[in-house]
Amino acid sequence: MGAAPARPSPNGLPKPPAPPAGPGRRVAAGLLDLALFVVTLGVGWAVWSWRRWADATTPGQGLLGLGVVDLGTRRPATRRRMAERTLVYQGLALLLGVVTLGLGWLYCVAPLVGPNRRTIYDEWARVLVVDRRS
Repeated sequence: MGAAPARPSPNGLPKPPAPPAGPGRRVAAGLLDLALFVVTLGVGWAVWSWRRWADATTPGQGLLGLGVVDLGTRRPATRRRMAERTLVYQGLALLLGVVTLGLGWLYCVAPLVGPNRRTIYDEWARVLVVDRRS
């Protein structure tokens, strides 16, 4: 006899194993990732990211106690999902921002303040950034 399927939360998303990360912590993690990228000329950040993706986090998120959960499985995101989210979807969001002279970035990150706290690239990757400290 299998376990009963998880009930969705009021917003229709599966209930994650931890609460969604707040916008302030997500922005801080993003800025930390950017600083690490610049300081290591991208190479150190890429190697560190590859290792941290196995734990469903980025270097900046890991330092701040955040992680990424796959919405389909409600488990930590796989390394492949983390790579897609970072390299493909965040890259597309970056390109959208450049093409629209910065206005696209507002569209990409504005959902952080909504009830789901998911950026457009989180939506595309079907993930949720959670606060593991809770």
